[in-house]
Amino acid sequence: MAVNEILQSGTKVLVKHSPKILTALGISGMFGTVIWAVKQKDDAELRIKNAKAEKAAEKTEDGSVTSIDDITLTPIETVKAIFPAYWGVGLSFALSAAAIIGSDYISDKRQVALSAAYTIADMSLKEFQKKTEEVVGAKKMDIINQGIAQEQVDKNPPSKQIIEYVTANTRYTIFMAPYTNQPFTAKIDDVKAAFNEINKRLNLGESISLNDILYELNLAAIDTGAGKGVTENSDIGDLFYWNINECGLIEFNMIATKLQETDIPCLKINVGTEPIIESYR
Repeated sequence: MAVNEILQSGTKVLVKHSPKILTALGISGMFGTVIWAVKQKDDAELRIKNAKAEKAAEKTEDGSVTSIDDITLTPIETVKAIFPAYWGVGLSFALSAAAIIGSDYISDKRQVALSAAYTIADMSLKEFQKKTEEVVGAKKMDIINQGIAQEQVDKNPPSKQIIEYVTANTRYTIFMAPYTNQPFTAKIDDVKAAFNEINKRLNLGESISLNDILYELNLAAIDTGAGKGVTENSDIGDLFYWNINECGLIEFNMIATKLQETDIPCLKINVGTEPIIESYR
């Protein structure tokens, strides 16, 4: 039983990390192939010299001696001469390339599976939200959304620099970015202008990813001394996207909350337009 458990555990680890393992094997194999090819250079040169000598002997039917320096091998003759020296190098290169290609293939399959999982989860959540609103009513649904937003703000408090900045500069407000819950400081008009720019790009036929929205919000944000606070998200930033044909313009709202133990407001930005959940890049 212990041996079986160890084997099963080891197999799961290998499967889970197979893209990384294959990539590492492919890269190390490429380096090894280059080193091997360099080491085989002398052997290859000797084989070419011997092939020229054999060809020179074939041309001297009268017994005279022809210098091998005057002999030129055809491309096919050259390949035949050096093949025994380099066939292993070629095989090593092919296996290394196959490992890298295999890594990309597995990663692509997992990306598709992840996108499908996001889609299923998103559909289930939206069905639940719709049914909840039907049962409790729109007003109570707003209260629920308010509670969710407040909890998200409580779990992702802004930095000390952000709080100090808005305390000293009352024209600015603390916001929390959609999906990633990153706190940042900006003017309300600048945040609205960021979404106007996004919708303008949608109208021009662009597909807009979550990272595009985060980028526009970053342009609207103010550097408080610890960065702007809005960055791209490599995990989901390119899985979510919108286009004008399937989604229409992006609608958004700002839910008013307060920072814990203070009266400082924080506006949680929610995107109301459903995204398409799959990688489009």
